[in-house]
Amino acid sequence: MLNKYLLMGTLLASSSLMAYDQQENAVIQPITQPISAFEPFTVFVKNTTNHPSIYIFSKKIVGNEIEIVYTHERNSVGSFGYYPEPETPPVIPLVTFNGLPGGVYTLKTIGLPYSFNALSLEDEVELVVEDSPATIDVYELFNTTYRSYFITQDSSERDHLISQPDISWGINHWYEISAGFKAWAVEGAAPSTALPVCRLYSAHVESHYYTIDEEECDFLQTLGWQFQGDAFKAIPAVGGVCPSGTVAVLRLYIDRMPSSTMNHRFTTDAEAYQSMIHQGWTGEGVAFCSPE
Repeated sequence: MLNKYLLMGTLLASSSLMAYDQQENAVIQPITQPISAFEPFTVFVKNTTNHPSIYIFSKKIVGNEIEIVYTHERNSVGSFGYYPEPETPPVIPLVTFNGLPGGVYTLKTIGLPYSFNALSLEDEVELVVEDSPATIDVYELFNTTYRSYFITQDSSERDHLISQPDISWGINHWYEISAGFKAWAVEGAAPSTALPVCRLYSAHVESHYYTIDEEECDFLQTLGWQFQGDAFKAIPAVGGVCPSGTVAVLRLYIDRMPSSTMNHRFTTDAEAYQSMIHQGWTGEGVAFCSPE
């Protein structure tokens, strides 16, 4: 049975430093604050072995298991051998996670042995992340006449496009081409870290554009782009990295000169993303993050 508290290599998961400060002198550090789905949180590895420093080497997430590997600073060497470091305030390394999907996790610390000390400090704790709100589908379509990509969370809009024949040719030119991706409804429940993705349209370049950056959305409107509302909610990447349990929605751009038309594609397919770059599209990186 998992120990919900830690003694050596002590852990505390929290989104606030206050919870740790209130129990700074406690030997057993309980995990007391709830962790919301996809919300960043910090794990505190508390030193309780009279060593002033802890070195964090790695953290990894495999399925529902989280592993933090660390070691203590080696004792000083004197003329009569090893002796403890002088008393100093303990170093409390902080290990930050961008967020996790809802579920029950096993959070482990593995302390590597050092010097002549053969002790390997290991402990684990159960970590509960609250369930994420229900998601919606975002559909990806392609127009074979204009060679344009388009996304929409509106199933009625999707159905209308793929069922309407072109006036000139009398045949349909819109097709749903992929599984799309997941998001959260603008008016529904969503993780606290999810932000609205605004939808814009420019008749001048005949293109739609989506951005999770509110400032970019406002700026493009000053350039003549028409704001068509917030399409859905997604999670912004942190330093270009999406939190565990989400997938990166990648954005591509092409300007069809000398024609005035341009197009953007939003896809979770990393292989297609690289292929389109080789075809002359510009890769613009992670636009936002979609729940898996």
